[in-house]
Amino acid sequence: MDKCIEVAKLEGANKIILYTNHKLTAAIELYKKFGFSFVSLNDDKYLEADLKMELEIKNPIIEN
Repeated sequence: MDKCIEVAKLEGANKIILYTNHKLTAAIELYKKFGFSFVSLNDDKYLEADLKMELEIKNPIIEN
């Protein structure tokens, strides 16, 4: 997860969005530990996903 967040910052991302399932409690706890929070799931993009989480990226770094 650290590497994912680092790459997102380097790419200049403002947020990371993930879709998961309520049954994956260990994964959800990991996401929360890294600062992800629940947001409204407005679409059924993935059949198995019933939760959507986001992490706002602070201080994105854009390398040229």
